[in-house]
Amino acid sequence: MVVACFLLLTIILFLATASSTTTSSSVVINASQTSHGGCIPAERAALLSFKAGLTGDPDNRLVSWQQGAHTDNCCRWTGITCSRRTGHVIKLDLHYDDPMVYYLSDDEPESHSLRGQLSPSLLALRRLKYLDLSQNYLLGDAKDMPGFLGSLQSLIYLNLSKMGFQGRVPPQLGNLSNLVQIDIQRNIMGAGYQYSHDISWLARLRSLEHLNMGWIDLSGVVDWVHTAGALPNLAVLILFQCGLTNSNVPSSFVHHNLTVLEEVDLTGNQFSSPDTPNWLWNVTSLRSLRLENCGLSGTFSNKLGNLTLLETFAFGLNNVDGMIPGTLKKMCNLRSLDLTGNDISMDIKEYIGFSDNNLEVIIDSHWVPPFNLESAWLSSCRLGPKFPKWLRWQKGIRELDISNTGLVDRLPDWFWATFSEVTWLDISWNQLSGDLPANLEFMSVITLLMQSNLLTGLIPKLPSTIKVLDISRNFLNGFVPNLGAPNLQVAVMFSNAISGLFRLQFVDCGNCGS
Repeated sequence: MVVACFLLLTIILFLATASSTTTSSSVVINASQTSHGGCIPAERAALLSFKAGLTGDPDNRLVSWQQGAHTDNCCRWTGITCSRRTGHVIKLDLHYDDPMVYYLSDDEPESHSLRGQLSPSLLALRRLKYLDLSQNYLLGDAKDMPGFLGSLQSLIYLNLSKMGFQGRVPPQLGNLSNLVQIDIQRNIMGAGYQYSHDISWLARLRSLEHLNMGWIDLSGVVDWVHTAGALPNLAVLILFQCGLTNSNVPSSFVHHNLTVLEEVDLTGNQFSSPDTPNWLWNVTSLRSLRLENCGLSGTFSNKLGNLTLLETFAFGLNNVDGMIPGTLKKMCNLRSLDLTGNDISMDIKEYIGFSDNNLEVIIDSHWVPPFNLESAWLSSCRLGPKFPKWLRWQKGIRELDISNTGLVDRLPDWFWATFSEVTWLDISWNQLSGDLPANLEFMSVITLLMQSNLLTGLIPKLPSTIKVLDISRNFLNGFVPNLGAPNLQVAVMFSNAISGLFRLQFVDCGNCGS
């Protein structure tokens, strides 16, 4: 079987651990530290002053923030953690979680965010260690990130990401010498423009482990690499889409301090040369490296093989050609590999190779793969015409997309049991045939896409987890008596041979009888 595709393939090697490659900060503020006595009156007043500066709280998140006989213990207010020993406020967490939904609604995330002004009354919280206001819009009239935050010198965690700030990143943040994690990523979808021409203040943050300045314009920064290299504890460096180019990358760099760096994301910076990030090839502690869409060209360096701990390597949408060096075989911990949009070839194991960045796979029908897939996105590959038997061994897979892959075959008997744990399953736009099983309740699928095939029989009893079902353009002729699916939100069933009544909220059954 020969497969040619435009691929994003996530591979979990058989002996790889299930741990995430994203390195989390060591910052922990234990909620069990909450004081059961009263809070400090001056700090309660500071929090109430902060609340008074808000012009919007659409979800009433701060409804517990009240002055009164039974509500004046600020240590019990939403988002507040106090030290059990001293009663001081040590954590203020009012971040808004923007949910990721496959089918978008008219409900804008901004309609749930706090709005108003970031009040300097917070400076009264002198013992504050943890501040997270991310994805709120506390801009005030100036709309810039306030420099007074640099006076909260007890902070070890600061997250002001996606808040819509504009203008210069205040260098006063360099006064926060105890910081372990700082996240000031700009909102990708927002209109605010943030920049910095000088990030030398970062070098004063000697305890920093996690730095995220994604989408902030750093095109005017000179020698950002040496600045990052001055941080001996840095484990996570996220500078995607920051306007970095060849002009602000040194020709040589000795990374003596970067001995614990595990995650680097430089996606979207136009380096225009494969040698620009060459200092990274010697950072042997790396576990995740993202260099997507960086304008890189030429051939791969043999030094890639130095990164033996690497679990995630994202190198898509560049212009690298030729063979990936054989030293890549040393990356025995590799779990996720993205080489989309290059012009490369590569040998992995015995039966798998890349050519012209279109995956070419020659697989014996009796082959048992030595890896377990977590996710396989194989849309528009040429997998057919027979259904690939090697997928039978991927019982731990969670996401599978084999849509439009030229499959002209019956769904194998083992298909549904093998993929019972999958949450995203897309087999659409093939010529797969056969009756569906009467009962799929045992599955964990949330999104099931089977449109444009040759499937016959009844629509089966569906799992309780399913939210999205598209089974249009098949030859199904009815339903089992009890369809189940209490959480189903979207059902697309037109162009089948279904007759009779079917009642379900949110169903699009346009031409069911056609």
